[in-house]
Amino acid sequence: MCRTVLFTALASFLAAPATLAQPPTKKRSDLVPSTISDEARQFLMKGTPIAERNPQTLEDWREKRKEMAALGQSLYEASSHKYAGEAELLCFQSNDGHVVKVHRMTPETLSVVDEDKAIMHIHGGGFCVMSPKSTYCVCAPLANLTGLRVYCVEYRLAPEHPFPAAMDDCVTAYKGIIKQVHPQNL
Repeated sequence: MCRTVLFTALASFLAAPATLAQPPTKKRSDLVPSTISDEARQFLMKGTPIAERNPQTLEDWREKRKEMAALGQSLYEASSHKYAGEAELLCFQSNDGHVVKVHRMTPETLSVVDEDKAIMHIHGGGFCVMSPKSTYCVCAPLANLTGLRVYCVEYRLAPEHPFPAAMDDCVTAYKGIIKQVHPQNL
């Protein structure tokens, strides 16, 4: 049934007139909510230099990654000292021999009721930027707040490793994690 709904939605999208594919252009000021503070509005009106520059070459991607890594490092430094749990690096080998790193964060107080449950976190970045270190400020508090172990996949990044490399890494990580955590509990 799910497949039928998906294919129906895809067919409707593809059959739609081309004019629907182009969203109306809005000014940045139209996108910034009026219900927030003046300081927040000014910040959002400026935009982010990282998001506004679309990489065109491999060198552009590398530069964007450096910028994002610097941001991630600052987030890591700001949050790592607040995390009292245990961080551990696991490695799982794919069928083609590639080793996938997975960062497992165990909270300071592991939930006794949910000890057999865990969260698999696939960090953002569109499979081309960011890293588990840059999302440490998300995973560490998530582990502490839920009382569950959090597994964060360090997948290969495009464009150096084109699709489906990152997806393959996530599947390899999942297969490795479910040897430790029942799939229904992940």
